[in-house]
Formats: sequence, C-alpha cells, structure tokens
Amino acid sequence: MTSIIGAVQTGIDTVISGFPGVDVAWGVGNYKDFPIPQSSPYAFEHQLSPTTDLTAVHNAVFTWSAADGSDTPEGQLYALTQIATDPAIGWRPGSKRILVWFGDAPGHDPICTAISGAPADITEATATGALQAAAITVVAISTDTGTTGALDGDPTAGNFDYGVCTIGGSPGQATRIAGATSGSHTTGVDATTIIATLTSLISAAVQSINHLVLQPTGAIAPFVTSIAPPSYDSLAGDVDHTLPFDVTWTGVVDCADEDQVFTGSLDVVADGTVVASKPVTITVPACSWHDTTEMICGLQRGDDDKRDECQTVVDGRYATAVTIYNPSTCTVTLVKYFAPLILDGKPVGREPRAVLARPFAKLQLRPGQATLEDCCSLAEAVGPTGGPLVLGVLDIVADHALEVTVTHTANGAGEAATSINARTIRPRRA
Repeated sequence: MTSIIGAVQTGIDTVISGFPGVDVAWGVGNYKDFPIPQSSPYAFEHQLSPTTDLTAVHNAVFTWSAADGSDTPEGQLYALTQIATDPAIGWRPGSKRILVWFGDAPGHDPICTAISGAPADITEATATGALQAAAITVVAISTDTGTTGALDGDPTAGNFDYGVCTIGGSPGQATRIAGATSGSHTTGVDATTIIATLTSLISAAVQSINHLVLQPTGAIAPFVTSIAPPSYDSLAGDVDHTLPFDVTWTGVVDCADEDQVFTGSLDVVADGTVVASKPVTITVPACSWHDTTEMICGLQRGDDDKRDECQTVVDGRYATAVTIYNPSTCTVTLVKYFAPLILDGKPVGREPRAVLARPFAKLQLRPGQATLEDCCSLAEAVGPTGGPLVLGVLDIVADHALEVTVTHTANGAGEAATSINARTIRPRRA
C-alpha cells in the first residue's frame, strides 16, 4: 500500500477541493489490525471528524503509513463498525453519509471478542448491518498492490495471528458491503489511477442520489397500504426534482369509546438520509351506535286501470312511529338521517338508482329521556307525509347505545282491518 498511500497524499488536495459550492465535509481515519500491540498499535484510528477545514484534512492524510499488521487479512470490519456506531466519529446531523474505503486485502471474519475486547464478535454481517443502520453509503476501491482479489479476496488465506478466533469469512466482502449500502466497488486501481478514481467516485456519490423513497414512520405506518412508485433511483444530486408519490391509506384500527389519535410522518429518505418530512395525524373517531329501520307513511292508492302492474306497496294507509329512549347515565347526542326510496308515491331509489341518507335533525337526550319519530316529524326530512306514500330508511346515529322501538300501523283498502306490528331495533356499532 505504500505507493497507493503516497499517491493519495500527493493528490489529496485535488480530491477535496473539487466541489466548489457543494456543502461537503471531510473526515479522516485509517485502519491496521489486531492483535494489539503485537501486530499493530491500533486496529482503527479515528483522526478527524467531518470538517470543512481542508488544511486539517491534508495534514491528517499525511500521517498515513503502510507499516504494521503481520498476516494478510486486516481489521477493516472493526473499522467499518466503529465508523458506523461510535458517536465520536461526528457525522453531521442530516447529512448524506459517504464512506470512501480503499485497500488491498480482505478483512478478518470474525473479529472475535477475545482479540478485540468488543462486547460481541464482529462479522461481515454485523458490520454491514451497522453501516445500514447508520445510513452510510460505502464507496470501496480495491488496489492491485496486495492479495489476489484485494478487498474482495479470500479472508481465510494467510490468516494466522488471531489466536482463538475462528478463521472464517468468504471472498467478495467489499462487493457485498457496497451493494448492501447502495454504494460501489471499483477494482484494479493502482498508484497512477487512484486520484482520478477517488475524484470520479466521490463526485458521483456526492452529486447523485442513488435511491430515494417515501417512508411512513411512527404510529401512522400501519395505515399505509402502498406507496407508488416504490422509489426513484439514479437522480442527479445538483438539480431540483419534483417527485410525485401516491400513498394508499387503509383503516386498520377498530373504533373505540373515545377518539384515537395516531401521529407520525412521511419522510423523504435519500440514500438513507431523511431530507424532508411531512407530519401526519390520523384520528380514528369514536364508535357510533346506529339504530336503523324502515319508515312508511301516507296513502298508497293504485290506479284501477293498472292493477296488473308491479306495486312496491299495496293499497292502504300506513304510519310508522319510532320511540327513542336513553337508558344510560350519560347525555346522548344523536343525529337522525333519512334516505327516501319512495317519495310522493313514486320510487326514487329503485335499483340501479341509489339515494344518499341525509341528516335532518340533531338533538340530545339526557338520562332517562325519550322522544318520538313519526310521520309528522319526518316532514323535516321530506316535507308533508299525509298524502301519497313515503317509504325510506331512518338511521339514528348516537354516541352511546339507545333503546329504539319501531311500530308500523297499516290499514288496508276497503274494509280490511288495521294491523299493528312493533319490534325493538338491534343497534349496530360502527
């Protein structure tokens, strides 16, 4: 790595000064290997948190050397984990996080606790998970100055100084890690091409959006059935974009005795970083009690010349009375809705036509109070009902359960006797 490090030190100012007008901060670190101190003085050295002080970046890079480390694999999985999890790294809040990683050898897998002192073994899988959780995009570069395959090489080859740690892992580490973090892995780079490669890859990472999604968060997430399109990919990062999403919402929570409020947000996530957010509040209203019945009022008198035609209601005089009683200890607020299906003796809601139930009265019943809905009071909804027939659906919507009874009275044509039929309505909660 000596020639590579020397080339990077020589050209680092070119790399970091190539983004005028773009808010880029640079951090610096380097890794060696375990065991410490037998193999190296450290496995990972965090040198500089992201900063816009380009002189500090230059000076930090000029401390690098290719010394130390006794076997072939290195300690990069530990370094990647530290960069993703250690608060001291100092990633700027709300920034797009890009990790540029170059080397010429694969990493020990696992790095066991016995050699690292970490609370758990570090593996390719745990390092990848930490990078994903921290929304870090990995730009990996394999140089041709070391083992076959470089960062993607076989981590079991030449692996001999990790003591009790298991020798494991498989070739392809860098390719898999970069792919899992929406990054890239470039191979076959030497000292003559490292600066041009760094400049090109960093520019592409800084000035592009690989993957942008709309993501529901918080208590509203279960209500989101689908988001279309699922993502926008390969967007230029230096221009404005108008990106529409269609969000489908579905009620997934049953009503309760009280209103239920769910809060969260729809977040725009670009390469793992939230770049915009819309607060969302969903209110599931308290359950209502519905007492629904038919009402029939007025006179039905057919034409003698049309006796053979279909009749919705046979000839006669009809009346309906609906008693409404509040048996609870609470004052109940109720709203009455009516959908007329026969009006002035003419069907207005016969299939395929449909009629919308509309509210026509709102009132409160204190505990123990009762009221009556009949053909006379129905005039509030449809006008006078003493003439031709009116038939429709009455829906009494209340915030507590009521006791509702409906009584139908009918007097047939001619000398037919009067009939009375009464029943209690079974309320429905919705």
